[in-house]
Amino acid sequence: NRTPDLSTLSVPENVKFSIEYENNQTKWLLHWETVENAKGYEITVVETEKSYFVEEQASVYDLTSVLDKAGNYNLSIQAIGNGRNTEDSEKVTIEINAESVTESLEYTYDSKIDGYEISKGTADLKGRLVLPDSYDGEKVVSIGEGAFGGVSSLNGFVPQAKTTEVRLPNGLKEIKEKAFFYCENLQAIELPNALETIDESAFQYCFKIENVVIPSSVNKIGSRAFSKATELKSVSVLSDGIIIDDYAFSSWGNLENFTVGRSVKYMGESVLKETKWYENQPNGFLYCGNVLYGYKGEMPVGTEISELPSYITTMAKKAFYSCKNLKSIQIPSGWTSLGGEMIFSFCQGLEEVILPDGMMEIPSDTFMGCSALKRLNEPNSLKKIGDRAFSYCINLEAFAFSGELEEIGDGAFDGCETLKEITFNGTKAQWNAIAKGYNWTLNTLATVVHCTDGDVEI
Repeated sequence: NRTPDLSTLSVPENVKFSIEYENNQTKWLLHWETVENAKGYEITVVETEKSYFVEEQASVYDLTSVLDKAGNYNLSIQAIGNGRNTEDSEKVTIEINAESVTESLEYTYDSKIDGYEISKGTADLKGRLVLPDSYDGEKVVSIGEGAFGGVSSLNGFVPQAKTTEVRLPNGLKEIKEKAFFYCENLQAIELPNALETIDESAFQYCFKIENVVIPSSVNKIGSRAFSKATELKSVSVLSDGIIIDDYAFSSWGNLENFTVGRSVKYMGESVLKETKWYENQPNGFLYCGNVLYGYKGEMPVGTEISELPSYITTMAKKAFYSCKNLKSIQIPSGWTSLGGEMIFSFCQGLEEVILPDGMMEIPSDTFMGCSALKRLNEPNSLKKIGDRAFSYCINLEAFAFSGELEEIGDGAFDGCETLKEITFNGTKAQWNAIAKGYNWTLNTLATVVHCTDGDVEI
């Protein structure tokens, strides 16, 4: 009746994980080499503590139905003895990354971008979506408009709820408009170092994204790119000279830490509207990197801005929009443009503006509706006056243009009822070339332009 000594089985060798495709579906497979005299194999998912028995001749197991979503898992496998002359082997543990990859994405080659644009096609977007670096020997450099986002319906937009994480192509340069719009369960996104442009609403309504790092290669973030990402807590913009468009990070919520590089080229309207960053700022002038973002609270009556911090080199769009208590401002030397549009629109108490030598542009709508503005100095360097820049400055009496002027925008002086005299340091021919094609509605009986070789009557 003596029980013979049991021999311990060898551990399964060459245990590995693979992702394969069948009928446009991802399959997650665990492989190993069979062990002599094994009755079978037991596979355990450490995270769920669930075990699965596989018959003796098997050397592969389909995990697709076992793992409920893409992600990282730890698995163990051991050979099971027969209980008569063999006992179970030691366990072999392997860490796997079950990624949702598919061969049914759609690719379109574009010679202008020297690579492929990628979109959903008939892909299964479940879990962690992994987008390939290349296709047919060429780089994937663009994600198409609306490629992986929610879709429109009669009742608005239907969210895309399958994808929880995205791995983007390493050579990606552009994420187009609404590429991941309304991916309501997207939790993590790592932007590649080759990326240059994030277009409008690319990640809008991606509620669960918490952290975003904008690589130094990015030169533009489109309007509402991350708007309504309500769980977004931290944004770090590493780029210098970047354009950040309107409402890019306005979020209704948790964005508290926001940092930008040394030089923002342009900041649009309400980029950080309804965020904790804004809520946590004290009343007064708001600064964001090198940008004068605006003024929080009620500005004191008759405020005069005679200097700004040396690191401030531009202003956000609508920075002082409808700020009735601003009386005057002096723009520091070194500035070539004021920044965004509509900065001083409807500042009805603004009486004086001093622009520095070297100023080259007054953007569109800058002084629109500034009814108290009578004069401002005109730098000799000025080259462009944007559309409606001085429209309805009803008390503007005179203006002088240098010979450097190259462009006057449509309606630049609409409704300037008292503007009767313009001085232009150039010839009549130059003036006619600049003014040709632009819409002037001056609402005056006559406005005379004094040129170096005679007058032009409008």
